[in-house]
Amino acid sequence: VNDEWVPASDTVKVAVSPGIRLDVDTQFGVAPSPRLAIKIDPLPQLTVRGSWGLGFRPPSFSELYLRFSNPGIGYIVRGNAGLKAEHSGSVNLAVEVRLPIDGWTLSSSAWHTSLVNLINVSANSAPNPDDPATFTYENVANAYTQGIEVSSRMRLSKGVYVDLGYMGLDARDVTRNRPLEGRSNHRVNGQLTMRYRPSGLEGVLRATWHSERPYYPSSGLGFANVLGFGREGVLRAPAYFDLEVQVTYVWRQWLRVFVNGSNLLNSGDQNFNPRPPRGVMGGVMVEY
Repeated sequence: VNDEWVPASDTVKVAVSPGIRLDVDTQFGVAPSPRLAIKIDPLPQLTVRGSWGLGFRPPSFSELYLRFSNPGIGYIVRGNAGLKAEHSGSVNLAVEVRLPIDGWTLSSSAWHTSLVNLINVSANSAPNPDDPATFTYENVANAYTQGIEVSSRMRLSKGVYVDLGYMGLDARDVTRNRPLEGRSNHRVNGQLTMRYRPSGLEGVLRATWHSERPYYPSSGLGFANVLGFGREGVLRAPAYFDLEVQVTYVWRQWLRVFVNGSNLLNSGDQNFNPRPPRGVMGGVMVEY
């Protein structure tokens, strides 16, 4: 259930949106999730948004029971039938500024999320040359994530845009007093978009850099390891850079032909970042 209230004002535009969601799960129980969002436009070129809410996420079927193996890339993911439902509470504040240059915007946001029984991917064993990397799902009893994100969009010319962004993340396992497994503290991304409508050509270049991520290969004690009884070491997966290019030809409004090049720098490793190698594919998109 969601509603919106817009108080009358000649100068400052305000919108208040309260809501509530009720989840009824035969396996994980009943959970109400209230939410409150506020949007304020104190100036035509400035928007401020704030929100608060509670969340509920039961584990999916694959997280509970699926065993997935990808020997070509070299990893295995095992489900965990003992997972509990995840509960969260979050606050968010965002500001958007529309600059006096046509097509230029700046935005920033900050957030904090507290989590109980966070469903997180963990390394189940230390990698070695003979066995593929094995991952599973664990409940982290108490954790939080918080951070800031800054982004901008710049219109360089007609049909040409540059998007830049940075995210700084502090994700912590409060129970174990350590950083959350598999989370990068820093991410930098950029995108160049070009459209030349007379010829029907569109091009997108995306680049993303992720900082290193910690992993804690355990002795296989499952949830006992999350609570602090397992033996483990700390391994740090190296930072990596991802580059992707896509060119699209719009033949008709309903028909597009594209060529995509992914992971062009061939980033990734068999141990903690198993990804498909550099690849090129093409296709046809039909909309009707």
